Amino acid sequence: MKNNENYLGAERASELLQALIEEVEGVEWRGSRPPHPAEGGQAVDLVVEVLVGRRVVTLQVGVRQVGEPRMLQRFAGEVEAAGEQLRGHPVVVAPFVSSRGRDLCKILGLSFLDTVGNAYLNVPGLLVERSGRESPRRERRELRSLFSTKASWVARRLFAEPDREWTMTELSRESGVSLGHVKKVLDRLSGEDLVEKAWGAIQLTDPGGLLDMWREAYVPQEWTGYHSPVRLQEDLVERMGDLEDDEWALTLGAGVSLVAPFVRSSDVHVYVIGTVDPIVDALDLTPVEFGGNVHLSKPDDEGVMFGSRRTGGVTVVSDLQLYLDLYNWPARGQEQAEHLRETVVGV
Repeated sequence: MKNNENYLGAERASELLQALIEEVEGVEWRGSRPPHPAEGGQAVDLVVEVLVGRRVVTLQVGVRQVGEPRMLQRFAGEVEAAGEQLRGHPVVVAPFVSSRGRDLCKILGLSFLDTVGNAYLNVPGLLVERSGRESPRRERRELRSLFSTKASWVARRLFAEPDREWTMTELSRESGVSLGHVKKVLDRLSGEDLVEKAWGAIQLTDPGGLLDMWREAYVPQEWTGYHSPVRLQEDLVERMGDLEDDEWALTLGAGVSLVAPFVRSSDVHVYVIGTVDPIVDALDLTPVEFGGNVHLSKPDDEGVMFGSRRTGGVTVVSDLQLYLDLYNWPARGQEQAEHLRETVVGV
């Protein structure tokens, strides 16, 4: 493994810490060394000394190959288990520590540093906190891979029944995703401390955390605008209730008005699987280049239709999909999304 170019060893961790310390005025790098056998137990891979003013501060550094929340929890447990053996301040160095992991480190009392420039060093007489320039881009990439099409089908099943204990086979069957891919998704979710995995019992333990991560990764669908001579949203929705084909579902303003009304809107947004002709005919729609009062989308991922239900005589997307769409919608979308989350979703 040490031949892997992505492997982070103690020498590289020491170089990263030294570069960080030397940027801070009034702080001097004194050196680093391997830990003694009885120093820090399993937690420590490197001992660093820095001079802060006239005081020597010892950093007990754990070098880890991943910076996921579950690993950070484990490191904190190792630090606690070391007890008096660990004479210094715990610091974890990893290739990348996500925003969720960074928040967790502060809660656990850990300092951290990663290879993309994220750093938090909180020791007596010294507080350093910064974000790396590459961090937002990398975070978006990693989040989007976690919520890619097939992975999101697994997450949708888990979110729909957060109290249910699943087997891998059940998740695979009900999500329509292969067992191998389900395992990969669960490994990622477990690393983020969102699910608990036991033999024959897999459960989503932090639905709120999953929702927070998903909304940041979510890529909104593209919409095509149409004009309908039917002016009122209620009348448009009523006409849609007469359609026999259920391969469509309302979202955004028209959808949330039937689930958790908060902000009045006039437009209607509809996901359509298959042909749009029945809706075009029922609402007497004419395509427009800009604007319009009816907007149709043929989503790349049919997972947006998972959990759709009949409400008020029409089909509306799930609360999860409503939240994701609203949160990423510019016209008071986040405000409506949080109202929905507070009053209906409840996580």
